[in-house]
Amino acid sequence: MSTATTLAPELVNLGDELMFERGESHAAFKLLRKHDPIHWNPGNAEVKGWWDITRYEDVLYVSRNHNTFSSEGGIVDARRSTGGEVASRLARGDA
Repeated sequence: MSTATTLAPELVNLGDELMFERGESHAAFKLLRKHDPIHWNPGNAEVKGWWDITRYEDVLYVSRNHNTFSSEGGIVDARRSTGGEVASRLARGDA
């Protein structure tokens, strides 16, 4: 990745430690907040996927609703589950 600002949001990987070392993390977060504020990172062979919640209001909502957003049963891609409406609400700002 040359710079986060030239990258499509779906290609941003906040698990890429080198992105932080290259000083690209601020641009990556800015890009995600604007275009993909609830970003699914699919992970890799070593690490399962996870959600990147990048807007302050969404982080507050998720942290205050820990029963809804628990990872106790595992982390799922909510876009493909019955809970997908929660991610959609957050993305639209309805939460």
